[in-house]
Amino acid sequence: MPFHSGYDHPHVPTWSPSLADNLLSSTAIHMVLSCPLKRTTKTQTFYLLGQDFTRFALCGLFNLLSHKKVLEARVGVKKFEFEIVPRYNIAPSQQIAAILADPEVHLVGMHWGFIPFWAKDKRIGNRMINARSETVAESKAFRHSFAKKRCLIPATGFYEWRKIGKVKKPMHIRLESRNPFALAGIYSHWKSPSGKTLMSCAILTTSPNDLLKPIHNRMPVVLQRKDELTWLDPENEDVENLQKLLNPYTSEHMEAYEISTYVNSPSNTGPMCTVPVESASL
Repeated sequence: MPFHSGYDHPHVPTWSPSLADNLLSSTAIHMVLSCPLKRTTKTQTFYLLGQDFTRFALCGLFNLLSHKKVLEARVGVKKFEFEIVPRYNIAPSQQIAAILADPEVHLVGMHWGFIPFWAKDKRIGNRMINARSETVAESKAFRHSFAKKRCLIPATGFYEWRKIGKVKKPMHIRLESRNPFALAGIYSHWKSPSGKTLMSCAILTTSPNDLLKPIHNRMPVVLQRKDELTWLDPENEDVENLQKLLNPYTSEHMEAYEISTYVNSPSNTGPMCTVPVESASL
């Protein structure tokens, strides 16, 4: 009897051994089970939500407020193939900025939601926005990209929801310096049935540092600046040493503060996303 996940949706295949053969890894399963969900019956049938991101897997929303010249100086980007403008509420399925080195360092736009090259439908990417750093090297979906197709996802902050009683309060997490940072990413080239190639990516996650522990049990991998070029190097296929770069960022250099629920909807994209709620602190 096939295992049934309890997740029924016209765009989400029922879990079965054949699907498990393609996605079998704790990372991929985590992606499916971590999507925002809504219970609809007593038998625990769920549907994916597209509006409220308060239950999204981390990292599910982030911002990039830096300008082109800052990134050019920060990482040494030689060529820009994607427009850089301040974005306060970047959500899955959108085009996001990603930095590659093949061989020169350049910035491109990618679909946020990893689509394995063998996938038949790009909608699988809606459930693969993150990859767990602990298992990425063994995952059928991610291991090829982890060894050969890594990227930097520039950001200036990310959002998560801290549960206090029955209330979830949105938090903005950033570096104390307010400087941009690089999230560890992996990417893939997927060819549609019509022959069009789409680049897509996932953000790696790790265990939380001391600052994030009261907020969430995961955090995105924020790379140390000294490790960014090592991560980008397409000739570096030493997965054991690459995995050593995927540690929680030092909490002493980060800050988190409460913000308005305005950020809960990705359709809200204004500066209010990062405005602190008075007297909120962590």
